[in-house]
Amino acid sequence: MQNTSIMGLPADQSASVPVDTLVHAIGEKDIQTIMTVVTKEALDAPENSLKGFVNQVVKKGLRITSTLVGKLYGSRASVRFFLTLPNEPDWIQAMWFLMEKTNERGWMIAGVTKSRPTVGLFLQGRYPANMTLEHLDRDSDLEEWVQGLSPSDLSEAISNTGRGLSPEDANATWKLKKACSLNGRGVSFFENEAAERPSAVEMWMALDKNEDGSWTPTMARRRIALESFVSGMDIPWAPEEVEEYHG
Repeated sequence: MQNTSIMGLPADQSASVPVDTLVHAIGEKDIQTIMTVVTKEALDAPENSLKGFVNQVVKKGLRITSTLVGKLYGSRASVRFFLTLPNEPDWIQAMWFLMEKTNERGWMIAGVTKSRPTVGLFLQGRYPANMTLEHLDRDSDLEEWVQGLSPSDLSEAISNTGRGLSPEDANATWKLKKACSLNGRGVSFFENEAAERPSAVEMWMALDKNEDGSWTPTMARRRIALESFVSGMDIPWAPEEVEEYHG
């Protein structure tokens, strides 16, 4: 017997209806219609933003083609599609709409992503469509390890892996707020209450777990996108070859 938590249930083709409506509304620049098929959370999300996606499609003249309805996972599903440029036939980008079925309005578009692992996390039902790294499960062992770093060790890690950070950031006094992890990768959230610039108050650091239980810092940024953090991560869900094409 198949594990439906991984393989999912047969695709519900009606999940493609809001996508078809969105594509037509984008072509007509019909904002009001777009609002009827997209959840409020999707429009307001800091990551996987539908608003930013729609703006880019309109601005660059992109086309949404070849929608592919994925397996059903409870009240969630995915619809894969391709972005193409009319004047650049060799350019193509695979992406997914994250779909939620509501009691009041049926299927709605809850997010959009180009990250396959992000789709898997959404379909597992553990995280919302507008998930960020702050939604991951807290890891007390990682917190303990990070708190055990000396100021010089932390400064060196920031210097070696930081991007978009200043030399002053490496020597700042950072306070650990919390640490989370997923599948052997961790992220630590720091704040510098003494920072003079509001943009310099926060720093996130990603780490990989070693076999001995220690961690290796891999990147330090003001913020780290979920899609970047989970890149290459194995999040099981129904493979494309058992999904069903639509349109």
